[in-house]
Amino acid sequence: MEFRDRCQDFADCPEWPGMMLPAPPGLVDFEDTEGDWSVLPGALLLRIRRLPLLQKKFNQAIRDCFEEYGADFEYSEVATHRYRKLGQECESLVTELCILCRLPSDVYFPELHESGHPTN
Repeated sequence: MEFRDRCQDFADCPEWPGMMLPAPPGLVDFEDTEGDWSVLPGALLLRIRRLPLLQKKFNQAIRDCFEEYGADFEYSEVATHRYRKLGQECESLVTELCILCRLPSDVYFPELHESGHPTN
């Protein structure tokens, strides 16, 4: 969720029009994540492990756009689109993990649950 929040903050940066983009979030890293990864379904594990590769691909697309257009509207539009997409993928993964592990979704999505009580 922290990485999702960093992606959304980068995608929604209010200073983009006419300004340089801030640096994108650092690569997502799962090295310090504890737990038994082997209990996850293969497709879900693949999607999780694919996040750093997807982020590298998106960062390259942003760099390519910068080289072609400079720091103008096209560049910020590409950066916004790519990081919104990355944030949405993170949110989808967290939702699936909440369901799979029977975690209360209000812990990860408190804005959806005004009462603050677990819903799962």
